Amino acid sequence: FSSQVQSGREGLLSVASQPHAPQDRSEIILDSGCGTGASTFALAKRFPDTLVVGVDRSELRLTKFGARVADNVNVDAPEAQPVDYWVDGAAAPLPNLLYVRAELADLWRLLLLKQEVRVKDHYLLYPNPYPKRKHLGQRWHGHPSFPILLQLGERLVVRSNWRTYLDEFSLAVAAACTVEAAPSVAQLPPDMEPMTNFERKYLREGESVYELEVSLRSLTRPALENVNR
Repeated sequence: FSSQVQSGREGLLSVASQPHAPQDRSEIILDSGCGTGASTFALAKRFPDTLVVGVDRSELRLTKFGARVADNVNVDAPEAQPVDYWVDGAAAPLPNLLYVRAELADLWRLLLLKQEVRVKDHYLLYPNPYPKRKHLGQRWHGHPSFPILLQLGERLVVRSNWRTYLDEFSLAVAAACTVEAAPSVAQLPPDMEPMTNFERKYLREGESVYELEVSLRSLTRPALENVNR
């Protein structure tokens, strides 16, 4: 499994040439800030015909989840229970799954420059980034890479238990793309299938989980300057 965790530019360059990738190797689903990679694994199972790429800057987090999968442990269960996570009984990980260790802003820029790889759907599922008010500029909608983020993919999905974060994100999208109405934030049902350990915890404790879905294809996206620098 560890062979599926690749780093930075090497990981990006391997996306379009994966020998085990689905038919359209140029189209991917991107799971940014995937942590241990549980959400990436869930997406790969949900979309078996598309290469799903999970990105995190911590190799330790990525390999931690991979070790549990390799040990045939049910990562979705509160207790360790055996489960079949292999494809057609073969001793190999999901064929449409790839993890990349990289800084997100750098990888987004590389994806934008490398036209051979097209992002179809983009997921941001880390729920509570930089909650302190003084760190507003470090949240993705206040980060310098936000215009690049809006160029990636046809659909952007952001989830959190913190409604304010998604409301801010929605307003930032509306301001950057000059739309009259900001994308709406939805509260997900309590019986939803969680994609991350955070979501599983929130639902177990009775907290709400919210989702912002943005159809980027329908928006006039902001112009980019100096992206090649």
